[in-house]
Amino acid sequence: MSLDEVTGSHGRKDSILRRSERRSLGNWTIPQIFALALAASIVQAVYVVFEARDLVADGSYYLLQALAHGGLSLIEPGRKTVEILQQSFSFAAYKLGVSKVSAYCMLFTLGVQIWPLLLTAGAWLLLPPNGKGWILGPLLNLVLFIPMTSFVGISGVTIASCFMWVLYFLVEFRMRSWRSSLVASVLAVASIYLHEEAFAFMVGIAVLSAIRAREVGGWRRAHRLVLSLLVAVAAFHLAYLVVFPRDAVNRAAFLKGIVSEFLVDVSPDGIGVSWSAVAAICVCLCLLCVHFPIRQSEEQRLRRVAACAQATGALFVLIALLFLFVPEWVVVPHAFMAARGIPIIATTAMAVITHVLVRHGWTPERLAPQPVRILLIAVIPLQLFMQSVLTEHWAMYRQDLAGLVRQKTGIIDWKAATNALDPNHTLFRRAFDRAWSIEPLSILLAPSGRIRAVVEARPDVPWRPYDLTNPKTLPLCARGLDWSRFLAARRDVGVRGELPCSQSRPPMLTAP
Repeated sequence: MSLDEVTGSHGRKDSILRRSERRSLGNWTIPQIFALALAASIVQAVYVVFEARDLVADGSYYLLQALAHGGLSLIEPGRKTVEILQQSFSFAAYKLGVSKVSAYCMLFTLGVQIWPLLLTAGAWLLLPPNGKGWILGPLLNLVLFIPMTSFVGISGVTIASCFMWVLYFLVEFRMRSWRSSLVASVLAVASIYLHEEAFAFMVGIAVLSAIRAREVGGWRRAHRLVLSLLVAVAAFHLAYLVVFPRDAVNRAAFLKGIVSEFLVDVSPDGIGVSWSAVAAICVCLCLLCVHFPIRQSEEQRLRRVAACAQATGALFVLIALLFLFVPEWVVVPHAFMAARGIPIIATTAMAVITHVLVRHGWTPERLAPQPVRILLIAVIPLQLFMQSVLTEHWAMYRQDLAGLVRQKTGIIDWKAATNALDPNHTLFRRAFDRAWSIEPLSILLAPSGRIRAVVEARPDVPWRPYDLTNPKTLPLCARGLDWSRFLAARRDVGVRGELPCSQSRPPMLTAP
């Protein structure tokens, strides 16, 4: 064999090897992983919207109140921006005269699901061409922290945390033209009513904008100072609502939730573990192993990262098997509500870290070496699988509840309803049955909007939105709902047919 043939043979082998290396998971770039995560999130959102999953918890009450009060329901004083985005599609349908309640349920869910994805995609567009790797922060938010609470999307933190990344990237990378300056100002004003838990983030943005004002002159300096002032106003307003919330129970529940309940939920029927939270914690530990302990050499730390990544990958397989063979172990919704502060806290921390590393000339690849990138690729289908299982559980529960209100007439006793809806006493269904939201949810699930029966809330529940024995408290004027059959069945009420709206419109109630 000639030298040229040998050289050519080795060259072909090297070329094949290089192509194989490029195809390996470890050589995926952060932008490529982000594209995969966004695609998986879109697939997940389609299924969630189709099953109207965001009627979970307070979502059903928000939508019912919106249908009864002009198409928009703004309940939390510190979350008007988030609530407007959540209800944007259902509100547009209301103004267009849509009358099908099932359409409103899906459009309401669409608003909750699509805005985090649109905002995260917007954050990608704001990054400079040579800094696209800094999408790592929104990527971690999308695949690790949002899934910990997304099952109860009405809490608003999914939209708020993605909104925060857009505002941060604007101030960090884009404050050079009058267009970006105008957009930043609009977002700063919207931040005044974003989410009360974002107050610390707003303080950081106000400081960052003030620092950036010293780097330029003229109108740019004036604008950055004005922007700093606007964000400072937002920080003060949101902090005030944290100290003096609409309901003191909200503050106590938030503090208790982020301490422990987001990970493990204990109920009289047993213990539920949030596997989404477990997965997120394990990946975060792997990210920390890249840099700690400092006394070890970089080679030692990389070996530790590889070992941790392998152990976490094995855990992912175990979680998938549990969800596949023991689906009733899916965490109860309360754990998702308890984790509602995690995405905002994590986003605030990651934005601070990103700013420091950008100023010191770091690259995002140093934060996420090969084993961590492989782990992120693995967690994307795992989260998609877990969310799909949750959506399937919700869909089955929603179908059973809809069947119950279709078969019965009048007020359905809570105990009788729970015996029918949860014969196997599972953690998942128990949480839905015990919640006050079973009442507005059963109203929205009436067949074709013709209400014949409503499930009463648990007798000892501390708050319920409606008194089913008093028609004046019911949302009789909610678009798409016909109450005549229910009222006819309530012989003790003494009313036949539907009451005039002027007599039946309830005051604007607020959920706890």
